[in-house]
Amino acid sequence: MRYVADAMRGLRVLVVEESPDVALLLKDIYAGQGAAVTVAGSSFEAMRLLLSERFDLVTVEIMPSGPGRMKVLEFIRHCRRDLVPKTLVITAYRYDRQVLTVLNSMPVSYIFKPFKVEDVCKSSRHLFARLGPTAAA
Repeated sequence: MRYVADAMRGLRVLVVEESPDVALLLKDIYAGQGAAVTVAGSSFEAMRLLLSERFDLVTVEIMPSGPGRMKVLEFIRHCRRDLVPKTLVITAYRYDRQVLTVLNSMPVSYIFKPFKVEDVCKSSRHLFARLGPTAAA
C-alpha cells in the first residue's frame, strides 16, 4: 500500500456521509494514507464546502432514498466539473435503476457495500493512477 500512502500524502479529501460510524471509518482510511480529511454530514454541508474549499478527492455515499447525496453528485457535475473524475461513489444499491443511471452518467469511480478497507484504498490508487501525478494540482 505504499503507493497509496504516497499518492494521498498532502491531498485534501471530502467525505460526504451521514452515518458517523462509516464517516469515521473513511476518515481513518484516508488519514492513515496521509490525506487531510473533512467530513460533511449532510448534502447541504457538502455543497457549502465544495463552494468554499479545494478538494482533491470527494467520496459520496448514495442511495435511492437519499436524494440529497444525488444532488451532491449533480452539484459536482455542474458546479465543480474539475472534481467529476476525482469522485468515489459508495453505494449498497448495485441493482437500483436510479443509482445505476447516476453512476453511468458520470465518469466517477465507485465501490459497492459492504466494502473492505482494501476496496477504498484500491479504488483511490486506481483513481490517482488514472489521473496521473498532477491530479491534485
